[in-house]
Amino acid sequence: MRVLHFHKGKNDIRDLKRGIADAKPDIVHIHGCWSLSVWRADRLCRKHRIATVLSPHRMLEPWHIANGYWLMKLPMLLLFQRAMVRHARAIQADTAQERDNLLTLSIIPLLKRKKPINPNVVAVIRPRGNDSDATSPLYRKVVDTHPAMCMSRDDMRAENILLRIGMAQDRRSGALTEDELKAARDISDETWRRIQLHANDEGVLKDVLRGADAVRMSARCIDVNSVERLEHGRRTNNLPLTTTEARIHPLRLEEISDEEKAAPNDILICTAILNLRYEMLHSTATKRHLCDVYTALRFTDFDEDRVVRMLALLHMRTFARRILYIMTLMFRLEEGFAFDTPLHDGKTNAMIDKLKVES
Repeated sequence: MRVLHFHKGKNDIRDLKRGIADAKPDIVHIHGCWSLSVWRADRLCRKHRIATVLSPHRMLEPWHIANGYWLMKLPMLLLFQRAMVRHARAIQADTAQERDNLLTLSIIPLLKRKKPINPNVVAVIRPRGNDSDATSPLYRKVVDTHPAMCMSRDDMRAENILLRIGMAQDRRSGALTEDELKAARDISDETWRRIQLHANDEGVLKDVLRGADAVRMSARCIDVNSVERLEHGRRTNNLPLTTTEARIHPLRLEEISDEEKAAPNDILICTAILNLRYEMLHSTATKRHLCDVYTALRFTDFDEDRVVRMLALLHMRTFARRILYIMTLMFRLEEGFAFDTPLHDGKTNAMIDKLKVES
C-alpha cells in the first residue's frame, strides 16, 4: 500500500505532481484546511482517481470556523472546503471530541447537523513522530472500501479475464490465450484481495472465483464478509438484471412486440437492454448487469434483425451498439453474437469510465 502525504504550508503542488508520477500512490493523505494549496491537491487527486484521507488538525472545530467567519471561512466553505470534506474517503480526527464535532459539522458554526457531511470520520491518536503506523489501519479500510480506485488497468484486465472464464458455458467462450492466462495467474496477493472485494461490490464474486479455480490460481482467497470497511459512497444494485418486465417503456415494448410478431427470446433481449439502460440512468449499474446482458446475447437464440428494428423503434439502438462495444472490450464478444455494429464514441468512453471497465 503506497501512501503520499501532503502538508499545508510545507509541500507544494508541484511536489505532489512529482510524487504521484513517481510513486503512483494508492492514497494521498492531505493535512490541513483553509488553503488553496490543499484544494488544488484535492482536485489533482480526484483527477487521477486517487483516494484521499483528510486530517483537519482541529481546523474545522466550531471555534476555528467562527474566527474570521464572514470574511474568510464562509466563502471558503462555499467554494471548496465543504466539498473537500464531502469527497474525502475518510477523515482523521486527532481526538474523540474533534471526531464528534466533524460528524455534526455545518457551514454555520453554532448549528449542528443531524446527518454528517461525511460519515467516515475516525479518531486516531497519533504517536509522536510515527504517523504512518498510527494510521495504517485507516489506510487499509480506505483501500478495502474503494478497491476500484487502487486497481490498475492490468488489475481490471485480470478481473475481466477471470470473470469471462467463470461465466463460460462452452469451450469457445472459455478459451484463453497464453498472454491472458499469464495475466490472470501472475497477480500479487494484494491485487487478488482488491479484485475479490471489487467483484463482491459488483455482484460477480462467484463467477470470478470460478474463473480463478479454472486457471488454477495459487493466491489465497479471503472472506470478504469479514473485512472491515468504511461506508461505501457508490450506489449499486447487485441483484440480477430482470428480463421479465421492462422498467423503461413497458407499454411501448409490448406494442412494438405485437407489431413485429416478436418471439419471447426477442422480447427478452430488448427487455434486458432496456433494464440495463434504467440502471445506468440511476447510477446503479454494475458488472453483474453487464454479465446478465452478455449471457442473454451469448446463449439465447433470437432474431437479430427483429431485435435491431425493435430497439430502433424504442430509440435504444445507439445505446445497444455502445453496450456491444463494451461487451467486446470486456468479454471478447465474438462478431457472430453481436446483433449490431458496436459503436465507440465519446459517450461510450464515458460509460466505460462509469462502469470501471478496462480492456
